[in-house]
Amino acid sequence: MNRPRLLSVTIPRRSDLERAYMPWLKRGGLFVTTTAQYRLGDAIYLLLSLPGEPERYSVDGEVVWTVPPDSGRHTTPGIGIHFSESEGSRNLRLRIETLLADHEK
Repeated sequence: MNRPRLLSVTIPRRSDLERAYMPWLKRGGLFVTTTAQYRLGDAIYLLLSLPGEPERYSVDGEVVWTVPPDSGRHTTPGIGIHFSESEGSRNLRLRIETLLADHEK
């Protein structure tokens, strides 16, 4: 497996988190806007700040799709990150789903 690339992301609003979160992935994941070059299968070490949370979460993941910057003017460039099976990833997924569920109430 390749060496993980560090990616630091701050999601400022719950609406941004709602758009970025990908619950249909088996372990959950996020779409992260970026113009940096990534390939499918790249290992990611993600430092994530969630809306209204003082804590920064750190999780491992893998790039499961890419949208290059030159994909077209109506497409946001970025990568889809599938969370790993680690306990930290499970805790993050639970925290994200709790934040989004609280927002729906």
